[in-house]
Amino acid sequence: MPRRRLKKVPKVVKTAGSVEGLRKALARCRKDELVALLIELASADRKILGQLTSRFEVATPPEELVGATRQAIGDATDFDERDMNHNFDYDDDAYIEVKRNLKRLLAQDQLPSAMELGLSRGSRS
Repeated sequence: MPRRRLKKVPKVVKTAGSVEGLRKALARCRKDELVALLIELASADRKILGQLTSRFEVATPPEELVGATRQAIGDATDFDERDMNHNFDYDDDAYIEVKRNLKRLLAQDQLPSAMELGLSRGSRS
């Protein structure tokens, strides 16, 4: 009986090539186009906004920082009640943002605000 030959499985497209193509396309852009793109992305996605403000150490007024921290606490502690008493996914990035924002509040001498946030349950609004 002849042996069967296995079909060759097509190679999966590597994302490195896609990233390299994106890198080349972005390198052709002007600085103002890149800034506009980053602002657009940050406006549409809070996680990107948090990453960019953290990366570039953007100064944030205490009122905005309190609001962002309250939202991050809400994101970090949000879960589906049907998953109660089970292992469920949680937003690790939100916990990191809460910690970072509380440190920033303390650095701005906003201890009462940080203490209040430490006792809050967040806001999902």
